[in-house]
Amino acid sequence: MIEVEMKSPVEMTKDPVRMEAICSTLMRRLITLGADPKGSVVQSDIYLVHPCRDLASTDESLRIRSEVKDGSESLKLTYKGPKLSGRSKSRKEIELSFSQGCSLAQAVDLFGSMGFDSLRTINKTRHILEMDGVVLCVDSVEGLGVFLEGEIMSETLEEAEGKVITLMGSLGYSTFERRSYLELILGG
Repeated sequence: MIEVEMKSPVEMTKDPVRMEAICSTLMRRLITLGADPKGSVVQSDIYLVHPCRDLASTDESLRIRSEVKDGSESLKLTYKGPKLSGRSKSRKEIELSFSQGCSLAQAVDLFGSMGFDSLRTINKTRHILEMDGVVLCVDSVEGLGVFLEGEIMSETLEEAEGKVITLMGSLGYSTFERRSYLELILGG
């Protein structure tokens, strides 16, 4: 599957109180425009460095995600391949879930035992909505700011990319950021 994603900065700020206010205002606006709220999650993404391959130079990433929703934690391992488009942040994505009872520390220890290092942890609160078949995420990224993402998982790039771009444009967002949160925080 291909993750077709368009991300727009809403406001770059490191102030958590300001970020919360911006998220609340944007959420109310999106709901007024017809978006269906699906809940919120707190995510911690630990990006891994491969022992023999420079993932940054190949535009790939491997991360372990801890996601807490309604007091329950789940863990996922996600591989993202190189970007497939010059317009969006579309990539091949493979995601696997860890079994219940596996802790984040155990997952990091497993990969550490195989020679992987932890590069950086990105923490964010994600408010999820759905509108016209597109998942909208209002992300409050610690140390970075607030972003609006539109994404679809699809087999076809062009049609899905057009759908996300059209929806984001109708919401007033036409400037897109192709760098990941990790790249933004690292200054890349």
